[in-house]
Amino acid sequence: MHIEFIESSHTYLVNGIIVPSVTQIMRADSDEVYNGIPPHILEKAAERGTAVHRAIYEYEQLGFYPTDETVKDYLNRYIVVKSISRLQPVRQEFMLCSTSEPRFAGTVDMLATIGDKTILLDVKTSSALHRELWAIQLAGYDQLCRENGIEPQEHYILHLNGKRGKLYQIIPDYAKWEELIESLRTLPTD
Repeated sequence: MHIEFIESSHTYLVNGIIVPSVTQIMRADSDEVYNGIPPHILEKAAERGTAVHRAIYEYEQLGFYPTDETVKDYLNRYIVVKSISRLQPVRQEFMLCSTSEPRFAGTVDMLATIGDKTILLDVKTSSALHRELWAIQLAGYDQLCRENGIEPQEHYILHLNGKRGKLYQIIPDYAKWEELIESLRTLPTD
């Protein structure tokens, strides 16, 4: 199965066919949380999140350290959390596609270990905590992992903001995720 991601439009193609992402499937829930926040602020936050994800990946995979001071601060918070929690990245920023219908795709931020446990970790740089939303998203990523032979034992959000970094263990909301997947199954096809 060939997965392609077009960043400019946040579009996943699986064998040349557009499939929704975990993020797109959750759009209604996300819109409800972020309703009322001006678009330019959301865009700036998204750019910061992308830069922080890239910095963590480049630090872990290539040994690069960013020059941008803001990104540097976020990376330093990641390094502190990693050290305290004994987080050991195994795999980062990898795309997966569901093997069942309806098809969907996503990019897993990190598969790691803490002690003897394999964890699925998603990095967030939002100013606020959105645990309910994160629980739905982690359920989607968990499904992608399990359908592709990866068995996370625990699920975490690494929340990095302007003040600190913290790991939150999250119980995925499989029931809400299944409701969203079920709604995809009932969409009319052309």
